[in-house]
Amino acid sequence: MAMTVGDHYIVVSSLERLSCEDLDNLKFEFEDMFAETEIQKASGSELGYTKKEIEVSIEGYVRIDSKLKGKGWWYRSKLRSKLTMKLL
Repeated sequence: MAMTVGDHYIVVSSLERLSCEDLDNLKFEFEDMFAETEIQKASGSELGYTKKEIEVSIEGYVRIDSKLKGKGWWYRSKLRSKLTMKLL
């Protein structure tokens, strides 16, 4: 199931309240989750997260990364596609 507009709004509004340090920490947590998911996918074992959890994490990561780098919608679109193909 794809993310809804409401899901996007929740992610964006949640991230707006965080400091740069908190965003960095959350970005590292997402990277750890993605690494774990890649290993599980490569080994053929069942993923430890639902598809929805991975999609929300990808959106959070994309928003954080683009904010920290000062990038716009095109960067977010490319990164979102890349991560989705890699993890799902």
